[in-house]
Amino acid sequence: MAEKLKKRIVLIEEDDKLREGLSFAIEHSGNYFRVNAYKFYSDAIRQVHRDCPNAIVMDIAVSDMHRVEGIRALKSKCRAEIVVFTDIDSGQVINEVLSLGISGYILKKVTLADFIRSLESILSGGAVLCPSVTKTVLESLHSNSASLC
Repeated sequence: MAEKLKKRIVLIEEDDKLREGLSFAIEHSGNYFRVNAYKFYSDAIRQVHRDCPNAIVMDIAVSDMHRVEGIRALKSKCRAEIVVFTDIDSGQVINEVLSLGISGYILKKVTLADFIRSLESILSGGAVLCPSVTKTVLESLHSNSASLC
């Protein structure tokens, strides 16, 4: 019964140990229920409509599908918030996935406490970019506006 009150989270992470560690952290945070954890996008895409998650926390470096196709397919299957959790800090990649309407972009180097706080913010209606990602986005905006002058 308590799981019904908790926010439902789906993970997509290819690294087995990280997937298990995130699952543990989410389950033990007290506010979330990890509904399912997938190694590949294709598995999640087939099942996510049954999981009914509030949020999907996903790496964008999963080997079975390109990140754009993965995000688009997941968004077409459910209305969950998409939270990118990755090592990729390339400005081009960040801008690419932000344009798809994700709710958060968090680098894996954050602490578990910061990860859980970010998840709380997103599931309360906010959006989260970790500080270095925010800097990358701002630099991209500044360079685009400078080229207009």
